[in-house]
Amino acid sequence: MHQERMVSRHQLNAVYRERDICIALLAVLSKIAGYRVYIGKDRTAQSGWENVLYIEIPTGQISWHFPEHEWYLFSMHEKLPEYDEYAWDGHGVEVKYRRIQDFLVLYAGKLES
Repeated sequence: MHQERMVSRHQLNAVYRERDICIALLAVLSKIAGYRVYIGKDRTAQSGWENVLYIEIPTGQISWHFPEHEWYLFSMHEKLPEYDEYAWDGHGVEVKYRRIQDFLVLYAGKLES
């Protein structure tokens, strides 16, 4: 018999918070590395989730929605351009993570200890 594991709202929020801390760190490091980083608004998103972090890496655009209540994690947001237009290039989750993997492969040989 297969039992589904129930995930509480609290557990789900904790996972999203951890993810949002990581993407905020990624945004700072990307900005330092010279990549284009900006915040956009997705007017079609679920209420409270309209904010979108965009990062343009050499292998393509990557993005994540983040909730309004975690805006403070993006403390450098005052230094990031904001765009009212939804600048999404049409990528989905699978394409986003393929772009990240391609980036890692591309730069893996360039890292020195």
